[in-house]
Amino acid sequence: GHLDNLKPPEEGEEPKEKRSIGNDTVAHHHRFIRRVLNHAVFEDEILERNVAARIKLPEAKPEFDPDEDTIKVFTSEEIATLEEKASATPYAQLIAVALRTGMRREELLGLRWDAVNFKDKTKLVKQALNYTKEKGYEIKQKKKKKRRLIEATDEILNAFRAIARKQGPHRLRLGDNYRKDLNLMFCREDGFYSHPDTISSWFPDFCKAIDITRLSFHCLRHTHASHLLAAGEDLGFVSKRLGHSSLQITYQTYTHFIPLEKREALQELEKRFKKK
Repeated sequence: GHLDNLKPPEEGEEPKEKRSIGNDTVAHHHRFIRRVLNHAVFEDEILERNVAARIKLPEAKPEFDPDEDTIKVFTSEEIATLEEKASATPYAQLIAVALRTGMRREELLGLRWDAVNFKDKTKLVKQALNYTKEKGYEIKQKKKKKRRLIEATDEILNAFRAIARKQGPHRLRLGDNYRKDLNLMFCREDGFYSHPDTISSWFPDFCKAIDITRLSFHCLRHTHASHLLAAGEDLGFVSKRLGHSSLQITYQTYTHFIPLEKREALQELEKRFKKK
């Protein structure tokens, strides 16, 4: 079917990077080829003409940037379609939790089981997974003032339970080869780190295949925040939930999703603050 090409990489396989080629790179290679062919024509006399001389350089396509200009989010209808279609993929729970928490990709992939309190229905965001070619996988601990406790709904806790059920057979099958020491929630079948680019490269194409707006995985965070604000949730609550360093960042980013009456009240507050 049309979803066959959207299967995630095999276990342990690194995702292929999708990068557009810049104009400078194309021009550099064209100049090199033209010089080589010129030598073949005028010096070695093994060619009659330089075919590269008449080639028009193609324009490089701009890299896909879903967050350029304005914050883009999924509609309620698109969210329903996304969750329904994603239920058969390995990323069903990751998408569900991202939609309901607004956590960053790196925070989700660095989430440990001991950060979740099922009794209090909370989870502590205290670390994030980073990956670079130079250093490989790294867990970055957040400073105490940047750690945040997120309230977890029953839907979020049910997603966690579904992940635990999935991991159970892999833990039994692999035994000591399963990375219990990492204690990760969103990981590979052997418990090792999941490459951050895997979900990012897969997600936009999956959206296109199921006929919803082609957005980036990060837009699930924007979707969470915008729908909370549109429903009338307090700006301070949303700001803390996202882990923003200030209310101003939250307001400037999502102002067009805040109901008009609340926006007017916020603007009036600013006027009062600035009165001499």
